[in-house]
Amino acid sequence: MAWKYYTVSSLTWTDWIELPAAQCTGGRALNAGVPGRVTFNVGDPEVDEVVTEYTIEPLARVLVAAWDDIVKYAGYVLDPVHDVDAGTVTADLREIWWIFNNRHVLRVHGEGSQLAEPIAYAGKSLETIAKGVILEGANAEPQERYALPIVFPPDVPGDHARTYEGFKFMSVADALDELMKTEGGPDIDLSPEKSPAGNLEWEFRAAPGLGYNPREWDTTASGSEVFGINFTYAGSGVSNKLIGTGEGSGRSLLVKSADSMAGTRYPAIERVTSYQSIKEPGPLEARTRADLAVSDRPTSQLSFKIPCDGPVEVSDLILGGECLVKTKGVKNLPDGWSTWRLIQYNFDRETVTLQMQPQGG
Repeated sequence: MAWKYYTVSSLTWTDWIELPAAQCTGGRALNAGVPGRVTFNVGDPEVDEVVTEYTIEPLARVLVAAWDDIVKYAGYVLDPVHDVDAGTVTADLREIWWIFNNRHVLRVHGEGSQLAEPIAYAGKSLETIAKGVILEGANAEPQERYALPIVFPPDVPGDHARTYEGFKFMSVADALDELMKTEGGPDIDLSPEKSPAGNLEWEFRAAPGLGYNPREWDTTASGSEVFGINFTYAGSGVSNKLIGTGEGSGRSLLVKSADSMAGTRYPAIERVTSYQSIKEPGPLEARTRADLAVSDRPTSQLSFKIPCDGPVEVSDLILGGECLVKTKGVKNLPDGWSTWRLIQYNFDRETVTLQMQPQGG
């Protein structure tokens, strides 16, 4: 069992070419992309022969990292740098989330965008609206340049509505951010995989929590595979009074607020946040409450390293999965078993660093 690295065409999502990377780092996270980097020792003639302008062409190729033939990372190749003296080529990598910063929720992608009928969703779940905005970002010509091979679940009805007006040119990334951060919003995972037909594709998973696939680590056991334990109990990001502003200006500015100071020992810490795309009081109030709920108290995060080929391998990890962890002697964390969920992992050739937050937190 070991890592293998390939590049794949970002036009056909096929043409898998294996490349001998000396080092590759990357990761996966809920609701966000994780940058990566790959290095090739092109001073070796055999490596130099396959690491070519074609196989690492920026944007035209996607680098795929697979453990035991299971795809765990896929990132667009960006900015290869040849260090002639060192005999290396190093390239930055960006996940599909990076593309969403450069796609927009538009009915017309070009001239006439500002005049087109708005895109409206009603009676849908937030997950289904998230699916819709990704599809709108890919619904333009030439289709072979815009299309993204994402496998979506069926639409699900719900109580939510959103309207996207062309003259606002909202990016897909910003639209997803608003949906994920609103009250009751989903976690989203875009999991890369190799389809039965041999194409690179991404599975769209979205739901509040996304929790399953429990894994267990006893960090106190003799011979434990776990090392590099860090526990962060952070108060620097706390806000217990949130003032949310929506559409409008001056005295007509839409404003909602929420606070959670009752029964706490913390001083009042205000934050004013602009949600310019929200023009109705109800959605603004829901977004304000949701942001308050994740910032009104210190946050806990547990991280540690495991070997890629340990009892729990890198191929076993699923974002949002439940993690049972036994610890002892960690400041601000009671001894014994506690339940977490996996929100991110980062890897290199030998190890995986897991990032966890409390289950339900």
